[in-house]
Amino acid sequence: MAHVKMCQEIWGVGVMNILVVDSDRADRKKLVKMLKKLKKGSEIFVAEDDDGGYEIAMEYDLDVAFIDTSPNSPGACEHGLLLTKKLKEIFPEINVIFLSKEADHYTALEGWRMHVCGYVVKPVTMEKLEEEFLNLHYPIIGIRN
Repeated sequence: MAHVKMCQEIWGVGVMNILVVDSDRADRKKLVKMLKKLKKGSEIFVAEDDDGGYEIAMEYDLDVAFIDTSPNSPGACEHGLLLTKKLKEIFPEINVIFLSKEADHYTALEGWRMHVCGYVVKPVTMEKLEEEFLNLHYPIIGIRN
């Protein structure tokens, strides 16, 4: 947890608007539970597909988006990449972090081209999340109540 405190000191805030897009219900629930513990007070929005994620992004000012791009999950890779492309075109400074059930060079390269912040291979752990929050590309400007 020392990393979390350092992250909050670096970025100046601990409260964020976070989007989780993952078609796997169990993975979604686990990630949300960890985010609630790690980023207490943050708003966490959840979608099971890219359409739901896009709708949430159009309605809320998001700071970070965790998007599933697992190559062998039906539609996750192509839909996750498409959602990321849309979000980065509209909100170029959104911090996007890819989630995947396996390391995939194609997805990593596409993410790099779209300037995503990170790539987490599942299972997600608190340590992996802390590392990703330490390496956000874009600072969180406002403090939310």
